Amino acid sequence: MQPLPPHEATADMDLSLRATWRDQYRLGIFGLTTLLIVLTGCTSPQPAPVTSQPVSSASSSPIRVAALPEAKTTVDCAMSRPQKDSFPIQADDLALGPLLYPGILDGYNSPRSDAVDGITFAKIGTHLSPDATVTVSITPEASSWASIVTENGPPAGYLSVTYKSCPSSQHAAGSWWVGGFALRNETSGCLPLNAQVEGETSIRRVTISFWDKTCGS
Repeated sequence: MQPLPPHEATADMDLSLRATWRDQYRLGIFGLTTLLIVLTGCTSPQPAPVTSQPVSSASSSPIRVAALPEAKTTVDCAMSRPQKDSFPIQADDLALGPLLYPGILDGYNSPRSDAVDGITFAKIGTHLSPDATVTVSITPEASSWASIVTENGPPAGYLSVTYKSCPSSQHAAGSWWVGGFALRNETSGCLPLNAQVEGETSIRRVTISFWDKTCGS
């Protein structure tokens, strides 16, 4: 066999080296791809198990229940408004010594507003003669559904409120406060109250009707 000329031998050597390099490259790519597939299979996060969630319905919605009232508070002269004119007590005014709830003796007949957060509010001012102190309290049998509301107090009100009026030198005709009563989770009722006038030993008791004509019958 005749040896190849030098230029042909060099060409065959270049082709052989290129083929060898190409095969090694392909093997390298194949090996790297295989390694990546293996690693990916080992480290890929597994899907979280699917759990069924309970389906809520309108019937299971929570019922709005009124908050509980606080125990007691005091409203004094600084929180009051001056009574501009003194006026004689009317037949439908409820007087508890020096304290007066005007126009409520024959029942609270003002339009009833919709309950807010379980509370129906009955607005009425509390009037008090000068130099007087009276504590009005919800009786124990009504404490589960009624409370006394003050102008700056919580919507659920208080179970007992002490009213302290201004001296006659400051408010000659007396003082009065914005407020009323709260019916919690109720829309009507017969509300028994206790009133303790400072300086008296006996407690005055009265029942106020809120949109209920059967009180006292």
